[in-house]
Amino acid sequence: MADSPNEIIRSVTNALAVMEAFKPDETIGVSDLARRVGLAKTTTQRILQTLQAAGWVSSGGAPQTRWGPSAKFLAIGSRLSQGWGLRVVATPVMHELRDSTSETVTLVVPQGNQVVYLDRAESREMIRATTVPGSVQSILQSTGGKAILSEMPEAEARKLLGTTLPRHTEHTITRVEDMMVNLRQARKLGYAVSWREWHNDVVGVGAAIKDANGAPIAAISLIIPAVRATRARLSKELGPLVAQAARAISDRLQSAR
Repeated sequence: MADSPNEIIRSVTNALAVMEAFKPDETIGVSDLARRVGLAKTTTQRILQTLQAAGWVSSGGAPQTRWGPSAKFLAIGSRLSQGWGLRVVATPVMHELRDSTSETVTLVVPQGNQVVYLDRAESREMIRATTVPGSVQSILQSTGGKAILSEMPEAEARKLLGTTLPRHTEHTITRVEDMMVNLRQARKLGYAVSWREWHNDVVGVGAAIKDANGAPIAAISLIIPAVRATRARLSKELGPLVAQAARAISDRLQSAR
């Protein structure tokens, strides 16, 4: 027998209530979440399992003891945001940066130890590096993610880095202490550099976008074919331009609130 319209609506509204109950940077147990939304624990568990199967939430622990929103949840929510949302504010700045540098510009937001690519302004050069909006990547394999890490408290950054850093190229930083030194330098400069660390043919430079308290909430970055990248160009031209763009977006976000 098919569910009645009332039952279908109740199922949807219960699922939406669970999704709305998550708080930023939080994972939560089923019992606590059930109390928060006013549903039975068994009902809440079924909803979470259904949302997980659809890619909207993720679980940690064994077996499935802590729950939180997935990268898909954040990516789609950000893509649908209107008005003074991050993407709306960042777009004109990204286009200006792309036009002034001729390189691809990306916008990312952190999601745990990953970043979600929200948008890009693609280079018009024949040889260019690019990425796909909506894709998810390790926070350390994105120059924007590296910029975000550089502006975090060191204890928090260390936690996200973990104990081992996988090697991707001969330029990859594989020791945590060496990466922390690199992140401190990025914080001092105002921008992070990934010099062929993830792909031999790609160089990146990125800067964090901050909230009114100075906490990193996103990042803007350039991804550059290595054939057009020199350390002098990064330090004298691209790094300062990316840092300036990140400050402009931060200021516009804060003035819009």
